[in-house]
Amino acid sequence: MADIHVLTTDKKGQVSVVLHIPIPEANNVVGVGWRTALVNSGIGGTSSMAEGTGPGEITTAELALIATGALFEHRATFPLDSSAPGQYAADLQALFATQEIAVIAALQVKLKYFGHTGDEA
Repeated sequence: MADIHVLTTDKKGQVSVVLHIPIPEANNVVGVGWRTALVNSGIGGTSSMAEGTGPGEITTAELALIATGALFEHRATFPLDSSAPGQYAADLQALFATQEIAVIAALQVKLKYFGHTGDEA
């Protein structure tokens, strides 16, 4: 399984990637699991990638993890600043690390109260 899938690069050096970010096994403030909230809210649970084992495709195992909310698929575009051969992979890893933190934080804000139900008194 890959956390990073590079899709395209444009003439300006912008690289389009799909990141598969692991979602913690924890609950929001109303006791709903983050993974359940992600899938049941419609924010997660699906992939935009074709299923398969080739370049630009998502494996069946990855797809199953996305369907359960264990992984969240996030698309991002970033500039490829370095032309140094070994720097490309390091830049991708750095992108993943920063995006993972930011995406999880944003999802936790969005889904903080997901699943709350109640009646008027």
